[in-house]
Amino acid sequence: MGETPGRVVAEQTGNPVPMPGQAPDAPFAGIVPAGLPGPGAISVPEGMPIYFDRQVLAGRAASERRRVIMNAVSLGITLVGLGAVLIYVFASREGQFGNITGLATWLLSVSAVISLVTLGARLVWFRRLRAAADAVGEGLALVVSRWGIQCASGQSAWESIDGVAVAKARRWGSGYRLRVDRSDGPAFDFPLEGLSSLPGTLDSSIRAYSSGRYGVDLSVLDD
Repeated sequence: MGETPGRVVAEQTGNPVPMPGQAPDAPFAGIVPAGLPGPGAISVPEGMPIYFDRQVLAGRAASERRRVIMNAVSLGITLVGLGAVLIYVFASREGQFGNITGLATWLLSVSAVISLVTLGARLVWFRRLRAAADAVGEGLALVVSRWGIQCASGQSAWESIDGVAVAKARRWGSGYRLRVDRSDGPAFDFPLEGLSSLPGTLDSSIRAYSSGRYGVDLSVLDD
């Protein structure tokens, strides 16, 4: 038998994906919380699938990890130098700090404290970046079509959407979020840097598929 007019069937979930202008019969059921099935799992006619992509956040976490290692090495070298000066002072006959050794000890001590504080801050930042990267799902994040927006946590027609905007994450270090406010349920929320499309592309796509009724408010990125 041919396809039922006005819909296609998701290969992995068996759930219908609506054609433009046709409301879906039911939400995406039986889909893992991380996201919708990956490329090739769903055929979306005249719609734009947007996938999760953790490469940007993972790259930031990897760069910060290298900074943490360099900071730790620098701190280790400073502590070795400070230890050498102290050993020299207390191993000498007088056991007292001279002008040069006193200055060296003071400089190395200050440097060690600064390096230690910086290392602690970088470790916290690295953990936040890694957590943000790990929180990005896999596969299909959302589908923008002429009917509306669909994702693993629900779906809304354009008539039920109040607005689409980029917002700052509540948690420090989590970057920006793509937020879809809607009147028929809780807002959809996605990690902006964890999506395969750039903010400008998202804005253009939403304007096109919503027939100009909506766009992505990017004003927070200008702050």
